[in-house]
Amino acid sequence: MTRRLPKQGEARLHGKYSIGMGGHINRREADSPDPIRAGMARELREEVGLQTFPEPLHCAGIINDTTEEVGRYHLGLLFPLEVPEEVHVTETKKMEGGWSTEAEIEAALPKMEAWSQVVWRNRPLWER
Repeated sequence: MTRRLPKQGEARLHGKYSIGMGGHINRREADSPDPIRAGMARELREEVGLQTFPEPLHCAGIINDTTEEVGRYHLGLLFPLEVPEEVHVTETKKMEGGWSTEAEIEAALPKMEAWSQVVWRNRPLWER
């Protein structure tokens, strides 16, 4: 679980908790054979230092939540991943966080951004 700090770019999410990593697909990735995978790999390298990208990928859902302003302009794709190596927050000026128990996630739920709330509350639909 991470918490977004004031140096993170999206001011509407400062101070909010998240149980996922994400970002935008950039122009260079848009021209790749698999822009979603390329964007995910870059974001995971940048945010948590993941060097070995897990396979296979399985899209477990699409998140279209308009309850927050950020959600009205973004669409989320949920790809649950089992990471093959230790990860940690690398963008420490933008976020803080680490591994959390289910009880810790439940306690932080009211302070989470909407997408994380949707993902957590619907985990029986996507957990393997």
